[in-house]
Amino acid sequence: MWNFQTLDWATRLQPHLYPIIVGGGETCKEVVQELEKKERTVLPEIKKAQAEVEVRIKAAETLALKGEPMPEENQEVIAKLMKLHDDLQSILTDFQVLIQILHSFFTNIAQVSPKSLSEYNEANNRGGCLPNILTGK
Repeated sequence: MWNFQTLDWATRLQPHLYPIIVGGGETCKEVVQELEKKERTVLPEIKKAQAEVEVRIKAAETLALKGEPMPEENQEVIAKLMKLHDDLQSILTDFQVLIQILHSFFTNIAQVSPKSLSEYNEANNRGGCLPNILTGK
């Protein structure tokens, strides 16, 4: 029973991961702040889910070592828990890399040009191109 609750809880993390940038940040600095906030809130949840899954796997393995027979249903749940653990590790790695790349990208843009993101969007919507400082033209 508790394994099913763990599976359900851990799989509900996915909607909180993406999109990474959800606000309408006016400046690159605001987007960077949003990324940092997302990192502070989401990464601990992923790590908490991983820890919970690990506890459940270890408990099930302990029961198996004691020689207690495990029904086929429990074996399936343990297999799902192990797959979930692997998936969470992959999600954690991908999420961290994506946050770092976006953070660097928006930090670099903020250093290159202090224009707001809406100014870039307006230029692009009018058929403009990237600012001269970015294109070198």
